[in-house]
Amino acid sequence: MSEGKKQQFNAPVGSVDNQGTQHNVAGVNEGIQTNTSDPELAATVQKIEALLPSGDETQTITTGEQMTIAGGVISQIEGEPTFKERAIRAARGGLVEGLKQNPVGAMVAGAIEGWTKEKD
Repeated sequence: MSEGKKQQFNAPVGSVDNQGTQHNVAGVNEGIQTNTSDPELAATVQKIEALLPSGDETQTITTGEQMTIAGGVISQIEGEPTFKERAIRAARGGLVEGLKQNPVGAMVAGAIEGWTKEKD
């Protein structure tokens, strides 16, 4: 690019806030429900987060132990059909993305995302 000549790009750009809602995103999203403003789904994700070990705790346990804990959390969710259905709806609304910051949460999020595919 030559000196003194500047190019400017002006277009809507998508953004994602900490709740997972999307703004100004163009395109077709077939079959995706966005329930991100539903307090019930936010509470579901908080309930899942409460079942997870803290980030500090996950650093001191093996991957096998993390998998065992994730399996227990998944079993708890599966054991309550309403809890499982809300977790699936939360995943469809993009709310489980934050769980992936925790290694155990990432495993749980993967299971929940798998359930969304079973339901489709």
